[in-house]
Amino acid sequence: MAKMEFGLIVGIARDPSESFKKVADLGIPTCQLNGSGEPLMRGEYPDPVQVRAAADAAGVRISSVFLVWEGQKYNN
Repeated sequence: MAKMEFGLIVGIARDPSESFKKVADLGIPTCQLNGSGEPLMRGEYPDPVQVRAAADAAGVRISSVFLVWEGQKYNN
């Protein structure tokens, strides 16, 4: 059985290379991306290809992407 790796939750940033560099500088190999759906739909986040390239350049693996939407509820 493979060992579970430690990761961080990282907000989707306008400059993803900066976010992934912070993760890599901590020696953490993986992260989960977190963001809001509305800015994504308005094109306010970097292109997914840019995000992936920045993660690869930093040596950080993206394990999941989590988006929340305005008005979304989790208690129903």
